[in-house]
Parts: sequence; structure tokens; C-alpha cells
Amino acid sequence: SSGINAEYGDNMTGKFKFKEYCPLVFRNLRERFGVKDSIFNAALSATEPYYESQGEKEKERGHKYFYSKDNRFVVKIFHSEEVAFMHSILTDYYNYAVEKGAKTLLPQYLAMYKITVSGAEYHMIVMRH
Repeated sequence: SSGINAEYGDNMTGKFKFKEYCPLVFRNLRERFGVKDSIFNAALSATEPYYESQGEKEKERGHKYFYSKDNRFVVKIFHSEEVAFMHSILTDYYNYAVEKGAKTLLPQYLAMYKITVSGAEYHMIVMRH
């Protein structure tokens, strides 16, 4: 695994892989946005996240949204093309967030992941709700 991304599950015998994109960048963004890792991790690992159905346009795009049990964070499932787009804007987004001292009306992107289950890939980004 490279310094840019962290991947877990390479040595697992099962059919599950978890990849965290740009973990240091997103950890720094969470710090700047005042999101403590302990709260973030607890919210995302708590049982019973809930799914909110979307309109027809969102369904056509393949987007799904899940919310943490405490309703602080939203997880958006999206396509691999959007991962490439996020990578292309991440440096500018990060620099803007630093410049503005995290006081921005832009979405607060907190993490980006890929989960592979039995060969099916799911890309997701976590934002403050």
C-alpha cells in the first residue's frame, strides 16, 4: 500500500477488502473541522445506520445515502469516476479549507473509502450532515 492510500485486507483469506483514500489528508481535515477521531469512528461503527431513499435522479446515478446513528455524518455511495474527481480537487479543497480556517459553506469532506465485498466495489465519501 502506498503512502497516499491505506488498504486493509490484502492478507485476508475472505472476500472483503477495505481501502481508505488519503488518510492523512482527511484526518487533518477532520481536525480542522473540529471532528474528533474518537467521535467520528464511534459514529461510523455504531450499529443501525439508516438509509434514506432518494429521488429518481439520485437512483439513476446510483447514489445512496446512509446516515450515522447519531445523525452527525452522511455516507454517500458513489461511482469510481467520482473518486477520480475527488482526487483531482482534493489539493485545492484542502488548501481552501486551510486558508478559510475551516469556515466554509462547502461540504465538509471527512473521509473517502472503498469496500470490496465478493468482488463488488463500493466507493463512499463521508461528510458532516
